[in-house]
Amino acid sequence: MIDQTRRGELEARLLARRNGKARADVLPHQPPHLPVPLSFSQERMWLYDRLEPNSSVSNLAFSFHLAGPLDTAALAEAVAEVQRRHAVLRTVHRVSTVDGVEGVAVQEPLPEPLPAPPVHDLSAAGDPLAAGRAWAREAAELPFALDTAPPFRWHLARLGADEHLLLLCAHHIAADGWSESVLNRELGALYDAFAAGRPSPLAPLPVQYRDYAAWQRARSTGPAFQSAVDEVAERLAGVPDTLALPFDRKPRADSGFGGGTLAHRLPADLVAAVAAFAKARSASPFMVLLAAFGTLLSRHSGQSDMVIGAPTAGRARTELEGLVGFFVNTLPLRVDLTGDPAFGELVARVRDGALDSYSREDVPFEQVVERLAPQRDPGRQRLVQVMFQLHNTPACPLALSGLTVTPEQVFTNSSALDLTLSLIDRGDELEGLWEYRGALFDVATVRRLQHCYEVLLRAAVTDPDSPVSRLPLLPADERHALLHTRNASEFPREAACVHELFAAQAAATPDAVAVSGDDAELSYRDLDLHANRIAHLLRRHGVGPDVPVGVLLDRSVQLLPALMGILKAGGAYLPIGTEAPAPRVRQLLDSARPPVCLVRPDLADTVRELGSEPIVLTPDLAAAAGEPDTPPDTGVTPEHLVAVFYTSGSTGAPKGVMCRHAGWANRMQWMQRAHGLRPGEAVLLKTPLTFGDSAVELLWPLLAGGRVALLEPGRHRDPRAIIEATLRHGAVHVQFVPGMLGLVLDTMTDDECAQISARVRTLLSSGEAISAELVRRFRDRFGDTVALDNTWGMTEASIDSSLHVCDGTDTAEGVPVPIGFPVDNCQTYVLDEHLEPVPVNVLGDIHVGGAGLARGYLRDPRRTADAFRPNPHRPGERLYATGDRGYVRADGQVVHVGRVDGQVKIRGARIEIGEVEAALHTHPDVDDGAVGVWEPSPGDRRLVAYAVPVAGAVLTPASVLDHLKRQLPSYSVPSTALLLEEFPRNPNGKLDRKQLPLPDESSARRAAYVAPRTPVEELVAGVWCQVLGVERVGAHDDFFALGGHSLLAIRAVVQIGSRVGTELAPNLMFDRTVLAQVADHVEAAVLADVSAMTDDDALAELASQPLLG
Repeated sequence: MIDQTRRGELEARLLARRNGKARADVLPHQPPHLPVPLSFSQERMWLYDRLEPNSSVSNLAFSFHLAGPLDTAALAEAVAEVQRRHAVLRTVHRVSTVDGVEGVAVQEPLPEPLPAPPVHDLSAAGDPLAAGRAWAREAAELPFALDTAPPFRWHLARLGADEHLLLLCAHHIAADGWSESVLNRELGALYDAFAAGRPSPLAPLPVQYRDYAAWQRARSTGPAFQSAVDEVAERLAGVPDTLALPFDRKPRADSGFGGGTLAHRLPADLVAAVAAFAKARSASPFMVLLAAFGTLLSRHSGQSDMVIGAPTAGRARTELEGLVGFFVNTLPLRVDLTGDPAFGELVARVRDGALDSYSREDVPFEQVVERLAPQRDPGRQRLVQVMFQLHNTPACPLALSGLTVTPEQVFTNSSALDLTLSLIDRGDELEGLWEYRGALFDVATVRRLQHCYEVLLRAAVTDPDSPVSRLPLLPADERHALLHTRNASEFPREAACVHELFAAQAAATPDAVAVSGDDAELSYRDLDLHANRIAHLLRRHGVGPDVPVGVLLDRSVQLLPALMGILKAGGAYLPIGTEAPAPRVRQLLDSARPPVCLVRPDLADTVRELGSEPIVLTPDLAAAAGEPDTPPDTGVTPEHLVAVFYTSGSTGAPKGVMCRHAGWANRMQWMQRAHGLRPGEAVLLKTPLTFGDSAVELLWPLLAGGRVALLEPGRHRDPRAIIEATLRHGAVHVQFVPGMLGLVLDTMTDDECAQISARVRTLLSSGEAISAELVRRFRDRFGDTVALDNTWGMTEASIDSSLHVCDGTDTAEGVPVPIGFPVDNCQTYVLDEHLEPVPVNVLGDIHVGGAGLARGYLRDPRRTADAFRPNPHRPGERLYATGDRGYVRADGQVVHVGRVDGQVKIRGARIEIGEVEAALHTHPDVDDGAVGVWEPSPGDRRLVAYAVPVAGAVLTPASVLDHLKRQLPSYSVPSTALLLEEFPRNPNGKLDRKQLPLPDESSARRAAYVAPRTPVEELVAGVWCQVLGVERVGAHDDFFALGGHSLLAIRAVVQIGSRVGTELAPNLMFDRTVLAQVADHVEAAVLADVSAMTDDDALAELASQPLLG
């Protein structure tokens, strides 16, 4: 299985361990009256209990249906004798002082078991067995009070004359899976003896669990032990601290451990195939199943390196085999999928890594975690968040003489880990139990994981030479739903050019107003006639199908005939900003090579000098006077170009998007079907012509019989001007980028809000992600009276490709607003690198297909080929790779997360900038937020949070970072926060990231030491120094950044509470990690205690508390 050198090393270790297991000496006995510190694994369970004192997350439950005459007295005495034999079952766990150290958890056995509980009579229930099972579930979830009561209890329910239900419950601090067999074996032997009047047949136990705990603690100080811990830690060096999973809800510090369990079966043929494959690869079925599980998690997380926990019995000595107790250890197994190995190669990697790990299975997991010191992630366990186990040795069954005993499965609705997969041998099949945290996962998500695991496992053992990234993952029905069902957007559309649809509308409503400004307007008839004349003029200058015509005109009544004239000439309009600097104009003209440009008078010389022929358009359109009034015959078709829009390129060179008539006609017809603009209703044209959204504001109303209402040139970034123009022109539809929408909401008066509510039907947000906070502010102002549309798209796909109509569900904190479903005759996909759909909730690359796609990039076949590819899911059609990242929600809507180039790697962790920004937007005092990357020195990449405060709010960089610490994994929290009065924006109002300021280099260094400033801060600092073993602690220092961990945090809380005489919440320093925050809470807690006292007692307490002086 492995090379000879490593084989020899492993054999030597295993022989040494076997010899140790067989040796005759016993563990040293501990005096029964002395408290003993907990074992390392017990300490972890105690920590869970302190943080979640009313949780059943660590409860174990074993239930049995008993049929036949039961001797209840014999059963009670048998259970009591088991408790007498195993002191761990009658032990309380308290905080004490050990060797002068306060806050240490210890175990102290009670002299005798608690009395037997009364029998619960359910015989009168309509269905006693069903009632008994419900009763057992409730009883199994009752929390244990570890500091005052034993961690074991039992219950008996009478279902009938000769029918009972027995429930044994233990806290994990006192028992593990192996203990079930010990309990069953001893309970059966004792019951049989006592029922027959015989004494106990069991030999005395050689040791107690507390002896083992003390031995383990003493052993941990030796050099050999520390060397073994170092070896395991080195094996895990560089692995990400946490595993990104397809959560339905993000982990939070207060997520809790409530959960559930889903069961499914792996069929016999698949189990046989796994066994055969494992044998052929000199591996065990466990290794093959783990490799497949790691592949499943990698495909759902995007991580190629991870740690998955696997339990091991932890009973390396013979005298421990017959004990009840928590011996099980967690092995952190590294699953490395870097380089996209074939599945067979991955199995070999997993095999070698597992053998290494099992040779060090006696190294306590808790010590490995402490050595690695992974960063804390709010609401998640450190290092291992996912567990995998294969049970192929059944527990010893409970057998009671004269009774038929049937095990009953009891699931507690809790889970300490995010996800655990337990595979249990059921003969030819494997039963899979998927235990999950309900705060993070929906049942449907876990069920999808089950199905994906089976599909992937079958494919892996069938085609082990396939790279793991190419293994099929989705069941056929789910794949079809993601590719086709959610993309069922086909809708009849008229195959025509944009100007043809306009001409038809002009013929239908010739006298209606087509465009209006503050001082002029044009009817449909006049606009059509002017456009025809301009078209003939352009034809004489060589304009025809696919020929671009530059446009350097202001937003005015004359702009619309100019644009429509270009289309009627067969050409494509090329918008060039009138305020664009000469180098930008030259760049576009050199790239597009338009033979002619329609220009403002003062720009004619500039255009001529740059090599294009200018045609000056004055307000009276005199340049086209005398041209024919009828449209020219051009032969243009819907596949010809309607416009060429230049967008920024990653290389710095702009890309000319060749937009087709067919795509834009489909886009405008969908817009009309979705929003139903009525004849004469106005749409505000406010977006600069160089941005794609302007085409919707221009063309949609002209094709639907509506009116284009013009915002005064240069006022598109003035929220006051936009509000006034909307009301003055009676616009019923206005579109914004989210940043401008926020400014408009802040600027409008209550009276203006009421007027807009009465007149405007739809406000549309596009161009950037809209936050839940902005949706909430919108709904606070407008309620349901005005619709808020969130659209997403790009120029390459006719501007917008999907729509989500926002509602009250989009205001939930921490939940991103989706971009919805595709528009008519378009498709949106979230795909992997092989253009296969990714599962629900899994990040992938967003692609667009369908009628809206542009032809490509002008004179740039390489970039066209890179971005526009054949659509493997709709033969004969194309896909556009948007460069955006996102995922599909369970309801089929897409959520946009950010850009592919917005994905950064910092300290080995892959981070989506968009996710960090979404968390930033949930801060109640942040009006707008952004996140950037800063590299103060080569290789030292850091995140920077930028925030604009809500008007009147008191926002500090510290509060921003503190908020993000509670929302995000530690590796995703920016190192610095900067507050800005406003964000730099481009002419369209979008955030200009290149203009965001960088922090001063001094802020890269640790903040200057600030000495404790109050008596309480001094007290807390003193405790921290003692617990952490450091010389000094400042008011702004973070406990965990100084090297603290969970157990030390609880120990510090105990010591602080002892010094101030107030009981503090154990999780105090998990919610507040900075010294000043902790001190503020301690002072508040003391004052709260004082306020609850009588006046005399309160005065006495204040007098004795110099801290509060």
